[in-house]
Formats: sequence, C-alpha cells, structure tokens
Amino acid sequence: MLFELIREPDEIKNMISICSRVWKGEKVEKIKLFSKGDEVNICEYLPRDVSNYKNNDDKIFEYIGSNDTFPTALWTINAKYNTQIRIEKQKWNNEAWNRDNTGRMCKTEIDKLYKKSGIEMDNQASGIDEFVEVCKKITGRYEYSFATKVFSFVSRNFCTDGLPIYDSLVVTLLNYYLEQKNQNCKKSTWSEYRVFKESYDLFRYLYKLDEYTYKDIDVFLWTYGSAIKKYWNKQGVLSFNAVSYTPIEKRKHL
Repeated sequence: MLFELIREPDEIKNMISICSRVWKGEKVEKIKLFSKGDEVNICEYLPRDVSNYKNNDDKIFEYIGSNDTFPTALWTINAKYNTQIRIEKQKWNNEAWNRDNTGRMCKTEIDKLYKKSGIEMDNQASGIDEFVEVCKKITGRYEYSFATKVFSFVSRNFCTDGLPIYDSLVVTLLNYYLEQKNQNCKKSTWSEYRVFKESYDLFRYLYKLDEYTYKDIDVFLWTYGSAIKKYWNKQGVLSFNAVSYTPIEKRKHL
C-alpha cells in the first residue's frame, strides 16, 4: 500500500528522533513519511513555527510554575497548541479564570487537582474532569484536549515521565497503530482519561517504546500526524478526528 505508515519499532524510534530534532529547530535529513515512496523534507509539511515549539514548551513550563504567571501559561498553551478557546487575552488574564466563590484558577489550585487525582493514575480522570468542568463554565465547551495539555505540563513538576496529551492527531495515530496490532480499542471511551492512558501505555509497550517519555511520544505522534495529514491533504486516507468528550454522568451508557 502506497500510503502505509511506518510501523516497525525501529522505524518509529528513528521518527521519534527526527521529530524531536525538528522541535528543537535542528535541520534534518530527508526521510520517508511512509513505508514506501520518496524521501521528503518533513518540515515542508509542518506549521511554519514548528521549530519554535521547544522554546514555547520551555516558556510554558516556566510560566506554569508560578501563581503569578499561571494564566499566561494557560494562554500560551491555547495559542501555541491551537486548542481554539476564544477568550480575549486581557479577559483571560484578568477575569476568565475566576471561579464563583473559590478565587482565581491558579497554579496552587490546579496542583491540588493533580495531587487529589493521584500520580499513580488510579483516579486521575477525576482531576482532569474537574478542570474540564471549570473550562466549560468559562467557555461553554468541554475543553478536554486543552485540559490534558495543561495537566501534561503540570505533571512534569511531580514526575519525570509526565502525562500524555489527548489531541486529534495523537488519537488518530494511536488508534491506527493499535489496530495494526489487532487491538480493538473503543475510541469513544477515551474521553475517560484513565482509559485513554491505558491505551497509550499499551501502544508504548507493543512498539517497545518504554525508553521514551510521554512527551517524546507526544511530539512524535503530533509531528508525524501533522506531516502526513498535510501530505495527504485531499487524499482522505485517514480521518484526523478526536471523539467528543463524554461527561462523567453519561459514560455508563458507552
């Protein structure tokens, strides 16, 4: 098949290295995006500012470590990761993260949500779900992808590996790779973060990627997904969509 994605562990490891270098702004050699076909410059199929993403990540990690700059971290995550929360920056910093009677949504409060959920992930979904509900009150939408990206940065203050992000590009490739291993994953359950992470960990295990952090794999899935999505453009070989977020009270019906 002409558009067969790379899927051997060694091929994926090489692509992880390539994607990491791209994020750091390094020049990379031409590579094959697919198992067959010509070698291409992957950067031609990525956003123009992709080489700044590593610097953006470093700034976000710095901002998220302080109550004073925590709203700036949230704003930067939204702006740089295209989560499309439509709030003016001034309102974002001054008003948006005020909660009814509990004060400003700040680093201290989200740290409590993270710790409340437990680093072992036994109940991690509860903290992320609570933050999603906060976002819904502010924006009118369930900002699940945004919430996982915020928790990904916050988690790195507590454990080296961090937490994986939920994103349409990540979800599409994750599902593809699990299907190649005959894993019947039900994407509709992935709005429960614990279930999503279990599937993510299964992918990590099946493709022998335990040496890499979640961030390393996130960068690979997002960057590789971005490149092949643009390369295919109108081919429609894969549909890059995440499933809709399902609130806790409705999950029993899945």
